[in-house]
Amino acid sequence: MHFGFGLIALALPWIGRPAGIALAALAACYNGLIAPRLGLDKGYRREGEPWWGGLFTYALAVLVLIVFLDPLLAAAGGWIVMAACDPAAAWAGQRWNAPKVPWCPRKSLVGTLAGAGAAAAMGVALLALHGAPLWPALAAAGAGALVESMPWSDDNLPVGLASGWVYAWALGVSVAG
Repeated sequence: MHFGFGLIALALPWIGRPAGIALAALAACYNGLIAPRLGLDKGYRREGEPWWGGLFTYALAVLVLIVFLDPLLAAAGGWIVMAACDPAAAWAGQRWNAPKVPWCPRKSLVGTLAGAGAAAAMGVALLALHGAPLWPALAAAGAGALVESMPWSDDNLPVGLASGWVYAWALGVSVAG
């Protein structure tokens, strides 16, 4: 779910802020209001998760990124980190028995590294598509993976905001420098 929706982030700088806002707002309304009331979310919502859980906060984080971050490429970058880091970390962490992250024993170092790698790879693809310097993808992927490794009950907003801010800062440094 994260990854598939996140692929749209690759096109965000082309479709523009108004279309991105509309898309994210529609996703937030659907995930938070419509799907739970009609029972359409049973196949992808975690058991016992409230309506404001991960599905809603993912879309809300994307909306916040698009509304508040400049350049729009930074918003797309923060979105990419959310889309790639979480599923890659979960996939790797569940498959390999590895040392745990000291500050969050339910997460592993191999999962954190896999999340950072996936976020960096997708971030490099995003920046290459749009002719931007590639190093911000590495910085934001590292920040996103570090925040992802914390013991949050729902990490969508913190991961998206931290990595989006790093993209905005790094892209600003690249443009200004």
